[in-house]
Amino acid sequence: MISTTLPDLEVALGRKGTPGTAHVVSCERVGEGIYDCRAWFVFDDPARDPITVATVPEAEAGEVFPAALTPEGDRVVPTGARSVVGAVGLLALVPFSLSFIPAILTFSLALERAFFPSLIVGGVVAAVSLVVCIVCVILGSAVL
Repeated sequence: MISTTLPDLEVALGRKGTPGTAHVVSCERVGEGIYDCRAWFVFDDPARDPITVATVPEAEAGEVFPAALTPEGDRVVPTGARSVVGAVGLLALVPFSLSFIPAILTFSLALERAFFPSLIVGGVVAAVSLVVCIVCVILGSAVL
């Protein structure tokens, strides 16, 4: 989860990639819930010619947004708050997925006194992480 989200977060923050503006040309449904979106990417550097490249599936045809070409050069990712918030929301799933490991370990080691506190803490961490994930994904899908 971290290895797939961090590269997009670095591009969204402007640490990696080539900046420019994406003009979404088309979004075609290629399967159930699967979309292939293409964008006309105009580089900020006027010496480079614009290209047509893949973009995020949640884009809509006709949409224009600041973006960056990934270092691989295979797609453009929105930059700014919209993309950062979405990436942070996905990263919030990491503590969610790890939250009950201490409770599982205390249960398997028969540490009865530590089991219930670790279960409660795990539940709180999971709940907070899930709320952060849902809020960030909703905000990330909205136009910010």
